[in-house]
Amino acid sequence: MMMLCLVILLAVGHVCAVEPGFKLRITNKGLNYAKDLMVRYLQESSNDFLPAQIEGVNNIAQWSLQNIRYKNFTVGDSSLRLNPRFLTLTLQDVAVESSMDGLLSRDAL
Repeated sequence: MMMLCLVILLAVGHVCAVEPGFKLRITNKGLNYAKDLMVRYLQESSNDFLPAQIEGVNNIAQWSLQNIRYKNFTVGDSSLRLNPRFLTLTLQDVAVESSMDGLLSRDAL
């Protein structure tokens, strides 16, 4: 029992002597890994954040696109930059392949 108390006191004493806070090192390899994860997430969950229905009216016709299904989401080039307060993800040459049902009506106007 005495040994257990001594070990606890030594451990607490060591913890109290440590300065609060932490250090974080961010490398290019880590940024590239985070970028790859973000791009993969965007590709896998494109159906969750892209609209499934779009409607509109202009001076020529009324139109509606429904049951939009996204089949392929590709990113040509991407980069991730670390700014002092935030991360910037840049995507270039983004393409989305989709299929949908459409309706065009000129009688409604």
